[in-house]
This record gives sequence, C-alpha cells and structure tokens, in this order.
Amino acid sequence: MIVVVDYAKVDYDDHDPPPNWDAFQAACVAAGSRASVAIMRGAYGIDPDPTVKRDWWAAKGKGFTTGAYLFLRPAYRVVDQIHAYYAAVGDLRVDDLPPILDLEGTWPSPAIELAALVEASDEMARLYGTSPMIYDSARIWREDLPGLVPPDRIKDCPQWVAKPWPWEPRTQARLSPGPFVNGKYDPPVPPAWGPGNWWIHQYQGDALPTAGFPGTVDLSRFHLMVEGERGERVRWVQRRLGIEQTGEFDVSMVSKIRSFQSQHGLVTDAIIGPRTFAVICWTHSNASPR
Repeated sequence: MIVVVDYAKVDYDDHDPPPNWDAFQAACVAAGSRASVAIMRGAYGIDPDPTVKRDWWAAKGKGFTTGAYLFLRPAYRVVDQIHAYYAAVGDLRVDDLPPILDLEGTWPSPAIELAALVEASDEMARLYGTSPMIYDSARIWREDLPGLVPPDRIKDCPQWVAKPWPWEPRTQARLSPGPFVNGKYDPPVPPAWGPGNWWIHQYQGDALPTAGFPGTVDLSRFHLMVEGERGERVRWVQRRLGIEQTGEFDVSMVSKIRSFQSQHGLVTDAIIGPRTFAVICWTHSNASPR
C-alpha cells in the first residue's frame, strides 16, 4: 500500500518541529507499506500555512511526491483564498500533484457551495494551467449538495475522497495494507464521477501518535492503476494522454503508458503510481517551473 500523509502546521509560531520523514518512511515499511506522497495545507481560507515553505523541499528530498491543498471557507471571497494559497505554495512543477481544493465545512446553501467550488476550480486552472484535484466525499454530495450535478469541467477533476474511517480519530496510526485487501473499505465515490473513480482515499483522520510527526495527521492510500482495470478512471487517463477512450487498460494502453513514462524519465513499469499520476495531471498544460 502506498501511504499518503496530509497535515497542517501544528501552530504558527515555529515551536513544533518539522516532520522526521525517515522515521515515517521506516514505520510504513515496517508495516508492509510504502510512504511516498506528502500533502500539506497551503491555506486555510485567506490564511497561508507556513507548512509548505518549511517542509516542501525536505519531503521532496526524501523521495515524496508533494502536493498542497486549499481549505475553502465560505466567509471569504474565493479569489482572496486562491491568492493566499499561491502566496504559500507558489508555482508547481510537473512532478508535483496538481493544486487541491478541500471542500467541506458548513456553507450557507448548496448553490453557494457549488458556485464557490466551480469558481475556485476555474481560478486554479487559470493560474496553474491544469484542473485541480478535489478533496470531498460521497456524503458531501449526498447531504450538503443534494441533487446538484457539477459541470463537466468539475467532473474532470481527479478525486481524493474521505471516509469510511474504520478507526476513530486520535487513535494510533494504521499503516498496514491488511484491512484494505480485496477492496475492503474502498470508498464510495460521488455519483458524478462514477464507481471506482478515485485516486486517493483518506481512511484515517487525526491519527496519533504517528512516527515522525509531532501532532496529528490524516492518512490516505493511493489507488494504483494497473493493467486490467476498466471504467471512468481509465477513460480519464486516456483523455489526458489523447488516446482512444475505450475505458480499458489493455495491452495497447500498457504500451502507451510505458512510452509516456519513458518520455518523462519515469520508471517504465506501466503502473500508474503517484509519480506517473502527477505528470499525467499536467499533461497538455502549462505547468510553471518551481
């Protein structure tokens, strides 16, 4: 299992130490997993989070694929929140995850929440040249946005879905792949995206203690794509690569993925893991050098 850790800075006065990436990776290996994705909070509303500037390059230096999210808040103008995010994160590279929009919290109405998501996504796409990833859940679309259907450009944003959380918050970090074998605890996906169309699943919130971190973290797992998969997620990859959208990861697609990986200096294993996924997200876009 590829473990994804996401976190915000414990406080804003630099008293908390930065993560010990070696300790976290060692704990994942001991549990039979691999830690290779680190996602930090870029901004909470209009408040930039210093986590990114403090920890970004240290994580990359340890081999992590890095990303940052904006926690959208209804109290502030969307454009001001995007500016706060950019102030913390700056430009992104093609080996980074795309910008991420965190959709949760209490909003005045479903229409206002969806409009904010669309506006934020459009502004992120304008600023970074690619669609953002969206952090949400099936519950949000069922209860907070009932009956609303996102426009196609939102449905094209890759999904990072939260829950189910098999364990209570503030319990020991679970890093073993055991509970997830045979699809156990696979997350429900918002209907507009289609079954199985998720890339990251947040399976534990506020894990504590977690090796290498002074405070709580959220833990997710990355959804590898391998030969034999079918469905909308495969079509998303095919669409980004400009190849026929059959929805089948067949022998022909294996060849195309190997060629794509070779062109971008990636391991040519025909498996879409975090690094290949990140580059695919930026394909046909105008990613800026960091």
